[in-house]
Amino acid sequence: MVHSAEKLLIVGSLNANHDDRSLSRAETKTVQALDDKGEIQPIIFFDNWGELGVSSIVWDKNSPTIWYLTTGVDLFQIDIATKQIEQIDIPKLRGVHEISLIGGVLWISNTYFDEIISYDLQKKQVIQRLKLKISDHIPEHVSEENVDRDDTTRINKFHCNQLFETYDGDVFALVHHVTGEQLMKRVAQKLIKSQGNGGVLNIVTGENKRLKLKAPHSVRKVNDQYWIFDSGHAQLNIYDRSWKLIKEVKMAGWGRGGDYSALSEVYYAGVSAKRKRYLSKVDSDILNQNMLQAFNLHGEEVYKIPVPNIEQINNLYLISNEVYQLLRAMDK
Repeated sequence: MVHSAEKLLIVGSLNANHDDRSLSRAETKTVQALDDKGEIQPIIFFDNWGELGVSSIVWDKNSPTIWYLTTGVDLFQIDIATKQIEQIDIPKLRGVHEISLIGGVLWISNTYFDEIISYDLQKKQVIQRLKLKISDHIPEHVSEENVDRDDTTRINKFHCNQLFETYDGDVFALVHHVTGEQLMKRVAQKLIKSQGNGGVLNIVTGENKRLKLKAPHSVRKVNDQYWIFDSGHAQLNIYDRSWKLIKEVKMAGWGRGGDYSALSEVYYAGVSAKRKRYLSKVDSDILNQNMLQAFNLHGEEVYKIPVPNIEQINNLYLISNEVYQLLRAMDK
């Protein structure tokens, strides 16, 4: 399933909305590892991390045992060789989707607050907190009282879920709504998000690329291309360096979390089961389960494998066997 020289970490959690849940927190294995025999084993050390589970992990490739980890509302530095844990104090974190490390700076997508945070690891201080907004007169958040029973309401929400470095060396944000407007509808007495025109934004110039994505996740640089999940359309989109669409790849469901193995030349994609509130919209040809899909560089599926013990997949990470053994030692 994976190359014999590496393992694939699967980071998952409970669904945030209680109405979508089928597991208890005790049943959830938030960090698991897939080996070359196709077996998935939990990393027990992380079982109790977070109310919902682990959201994102990052490390410098030159220091693979020093991890930065968030459960969505916090940030930790973990030395997996010594088990030393240090909490990094950054207030008002909520709904953090993905953290990225670019040139010694930790970039945090503080998704709930539509905010970008950059943190200097050497100086151990926040460099900036950038609020994404289009107008001071549009409410930042919406409650049921703000939504008319029969009408659609527009709210100010980019829904930034990742910061990444482009091939040109710029820092871009991946957002669900490049115009900063999200639509909310009341359907059967429940608030349902209407996903917008997803794309990417240059956080310095404000230049945007409107890619017509529905709830995009997980930009990855693969083979001199950008690979992005068009999650709401259940597909993987492949773009060239100038953001020209090369190929659309049909997936088995909602994509989030991906990593590319240069050893096996395979791209691993996380697929989450449809949430209960949206089950009526599941296409008949979509398999409604958590799984991994593996694709070759042509976008052709190599295999897929079910993933147990979680309700959604948040991220995937390839690690060396040496790092995997350190993780196993943490369980003892």
